[in-house]
Amino acid sequence: MASAPLMRALRVGQLTIAALVSACRHYLNDQELTEKNPTFAILDTKIKRTAELAELLSKEMSSRSIPNEIVPSDAQVGGGTLPELTVKSHAVRLLPPDRSVKKRSQFAEEHYYCLLQSEIPVVGVLRDGYLCFDSLTLDENDIPTIIQALCRE
Repeated sequence: MASAPLMRALRVGQLTIAALVSACRHYLNDQELTEKNPTFAILDTKIKRTAELAELLSKEMSSRSIPNEIVPSDAQVGGGTLPELTVKSHAVRLLPPDRSVKKRSQFAEEHYYCLLQSEIPVVGVLRDGYLCFDSLTLDENDIPTIIQALCRE
């Protein structure tokens, strides 16, 4: 080990190996994988459920006089190993008072950055000059947090 300091730095203990074994075992059973791994649980969300969540968020926004609409969405899974993968979903997008492209984009960006600075940061998606909340990663318990952050602006 003294002649190979990199090996010492990369040496793993029994706890690390046990955690890796446990995580890898989930991959042997699809049902267990979607139950135990949050990423795969989200990817397994049915389109009907994303529509239900979008409807809940939209209704709550409308009850607070926040103009919005539900739109179909292709949720991007991410970069890294899956840069091109998208999942069919629904999104709720904020409707700006002025829908000209420049004003719409400005409205979306201002709200996007304000929401990031909330006490509990809220992450939306800037898409086509609109601020959208994709329901694929939305949980019902998140809706009050989103509404509270939007109402503070």
